[in-house]
Amino acid sequence: MNNLKLLTRSSVSLLTGKASDANLANENIQKYSSYSNPFLNELEQYEFFDTQLKPIEEKFLDSSNDFITAKYLFETLKIDRIQASDSRLWITLTHRDSWSYMQKRWNLKDSDKGTNLNNKILSRWHLDGSPRNALARNGLSRLWWAAELTYAPWEKDSELECFRCEDPYKYTKIITENKKSQALFDVLDREFGGSPLFRICYLEAFSILVDQRGLAPTIASAKLSVLFNALLIPRSVSAHKESPENLLERILNLQKYIPNKKIENDTI
Repeated sequence: MNNLKLLTRSSVSLLTGKASDANLANENIQKYSSYSNPFLNELEQYEFFDTQLKPIEEKFLDSSNDFITAKYLFETLKIDRIQASDSRLWITLTHRDSWSYMQKRWNLKDSDKGTNLNNKILSRWHLDGSPRNALARNGLSRLWWAAELTYAPWEKDSELECFRCEDPYKYTKIITENKKSQALFDVLDREFGGSPLFRICYLEAFSILVDQRGLAPTIASAKLSVLFNALLIPRSVSAHKESPENLLERILNLQKYIPNKKIENDTI
C-alpha cells in the first residue's frame, strides 16, 4: 500500500482561496454539497508531496459514531502534535480521502436553518480561524485531537493516576459521544484544554453532571466551561497547585449556577 500523499502548501492556499472567494459562493455550496466528489479531477492539477504516513481507509470512518472515527484516525495516523497542526494533512483528507464520510457527517443540505454555508465549508473542510479554533472545527482534525488529548491521561501525567481505569479511551468516549460535541469543542477551543489537569477534571465533572445528575449536555458544557474559566482557573493557577480530587469537587459545585433547560439541538 502506497504512503499518503499530501497537497503542498501552495496547493492548499489555492484550494482554500477558491473556497473563500465570495464570487464563487454559490458554486462552492453546490460543489461541497455533492455526494460525488467534484474535486477528484480538479486535484490532479495540484501539487502533492510524499510522506511516510499510512493512508486512511474511508470504510473505517463512521459518520454516525465520532468515537469510532476518532480511534481509527488516532491509531492509523502515527503523527505528533506538530504534524497534527498542519493544514495540509487535514485539507487533503477532507477533499480526497474522506469525501463520502464528510458528506454523511457534515452535508450542507442537512444544516440548520440560518447556517452560513460558506463558513461551514471553511470550518469543516478547511482550517479557518485561529489555530486552536480551526483544529477544533475541521471535520477530521477535531477527532484526532480529541483522542490525542484524552487517551490514557494517567500515562502522560502521574498526577492523574487517581483517574486510572481499564479503558484507556474512557475520556475519548466522553468527549465524542453523540449529543456531546459541544464538550469536544469547549475542550479543544478553550485555553484550559491545554492543561491535562484542567482538561481531565473538566471532562470527569462534565460526565457526572450529564450522566448522573441529568444536565443537558450542551448546556452543561457551554455553561460549565465559562464558569470554569471565570471562577476556578484563576485561583487554581495563582494560589497553589490544585489536587485532581479537590478540583473535581469544586467543578461539580458549579452545578448550582447552571440552568438545566431542555434544548432541541445538542450539537455545535
